[in-house]
Amino acid sequence: MALDFAAAEEELGNTVMDPAKIPSAESLEEFFEKEWLRSLFSLAVEELRQFCVARGRERTCRLFEPYDLDDHENISYAQLAKEYAMTVNDVTNALAWARREFRRIALERLRELCGSEEEFQREARAAFGSKAI
Repeated sequence: MALDFAAAEEELGNTVMDPAKIPSAESLEEFFEKEWLRSLFSLAVEELRQFCVARGRERTCRLFEPYDLDDHENISYAQLAKEYAMTVNDVTNALAWARREFRRIALERLRELCGSEEEFQREARAAFGSKAI
């Protein structure tokens, strides 16, 4: 896995942490855990985009991003179906495929980062819940 140090430094430089919002060491650990998970998911989303493009499924990615990554409370499957001239069933299938691929990609990246199977299992459960794998 190639490391993009320039992009990482830029991202860290853009992250502003207000020390007043971190009252304890536990909160700081929680903050870094959330940032680590956000970074893992960002990598998985980017890889999913590339995966969709390579397979001619750009529309699937365009469905996934607003519904699953943005605040989707105001978006329904029916609205997406209308907007993309699809059936609701096709939207359902496309989103299920995208979620499955996102999960697969994120777990693969996580496995690469973990030093042992035990660590991977623990981190996967923390990221995806008790039925992570």
